[in-house]
Amino acid sequence: MERPEGGDTISEDDDSKSGFSDISDDLNLGDLAEHKSPTIVSLAVEWKKEVPENTQFLSAITSCLNWQLWENEQGQPLDGEVLRTKFYDEVVKRLEVELRQAFSKTPIDELDEKAAELDFGNWDQTISSGTRQTQGSVSNWVVTRRRVYREFIPKDLSSSRSGPVRVAILDTGIDKNHRDVEAREDNIKGKYNWLDQNRVRSVVDRKGHGTFAACLLLDYAPDVELYVAKIAENEPTSPRMVARAIDHAVSQWGVDIISMSFGYPDKKGEGYKELEKALDRACYKHVLLFAAASNGGGKVQPSFPAREDTVIAVYSTDTDGDRSNFSPTAMKHELNLATVGEAVESAWLDDQVKSKSGTSYATPIMAGIAAFLLQYARIHIPGKAAALKKRKGMMEVLKRIAEKGPRYQQRDGYYFVDLSLWPDGLFGKDEPFIDMIIGDVLDSI
Repeated sequence: MERPEGGDTISEDDDSKSGFSDISDDLNLGDLAEHKSPTIVSLAVEWKKEVPENTQFLSAITSCLNWQLWENEQGQPLDGEVLRTKFYDEVVKRLEVELRQAFSKTPIDELDEKAAELDFGNWDQTISSGTRQTQGSVSNWVVTRRRVYREFIPKDLSSSRSGPVRVAILDTGIDKNHRDVEAREDNIKGKYNWLDQNRVRSVVDRKGHGTFAACLLLDYAPDVELYVAKIAENEPTSPRMVARAIDHAVSQWGVDIISMSFGYPDKKGEGYKELEKALDRACYKHVLLFAAASNGGGKVQPSFPAREDTVIAVYSTDTDGDRSNFSPTAMKHELNLATVGEAVESAWLDDQVKSKSGTSYATPIMAGIAAFLLQYARIHIPGKAAALKKRKGMMEVLKRIAEKGPRYQQRDGYYFVDLSLWPDGLFGKDEPFIDMIIGDVLDSI
């Protein structure tokens, strides 16, 4: 019988010594040296001592390292459906049993407590497959949005009496060495690392999520002053830390908007009361709060803090305004606002550009649209800018932008927020008409 790596033939007696089939402590060192993954095999043998006997977990490990299981009668590697079926029976199914048994021994109260500590999607709410959308359609959508921005916002804001909009993004930091970040270095006005009080000015992004979200926001609102709060990296983030970051953004940075591409499944986590109070304080001072709804599709409700009445929840659609399959079902009797969150492209670690999907990526886009609207109001209708900083005011204006005529109906329960110069859209009209409509909406609240 041949070895998997194509070496010399060995007898069944040699098999028992090699450590590949019975994984004994008495490995044949010659066979181990010729194996293509000797380190993995030797570690498995060592770690086997730590795994309890008579468990499905141990059986799954043993199966993985028994190469004879993965050959046919002629000693050739299994392929295709046969291999997949074999792997499921010998490994996956055993791990499923082990998982069920493990959770059956855990008190439900303890499970609830653990769930409440987790942030939504471990900060990378990405759906890389199963979306209908192509990167090309999103790129065209982005170009259209930029045209709207440049049509109404002067290139040099210093020439106007309007100050720039300030936006804080609470995430995993930012990669300052990425070429897209370097090009926008002047936008970044403040940084704070809430994970390391000895290095509060260092917000190095080791995950990529924060860099992706920050550059997305700057794509849609290129003149904002950006403030970066690093609140997550490898471990789940407590609501208490988020509360401190919000208070700092409001009191020290004086931001107009806070973007939060994360969430908690419920309000049971330690410190959530503090987070609620911080959200209340920010809302009272007319800071606009945006948060990702979740990526659970129809299986879950929007997460917290998106579900709070001080926050604007952001849902995801494709560029046609159709609900993304991972975006939650619209809430009844609520104003459900959505924008593009499928196959969006932005900066990633190591100077890369990636395409990702998720409500956590629709969130900075919506925050960028809100920043554009606030900048527009400060320039063209300054008397209405203060009203637009109120949650209700911003939501109603975003809703009006979504309405493409008197007979407009929601799609999937969402108001699809889409900026364009098309005649049916608000910003396809002349400036006096736009000013009048925004003013009427705000006056009616």
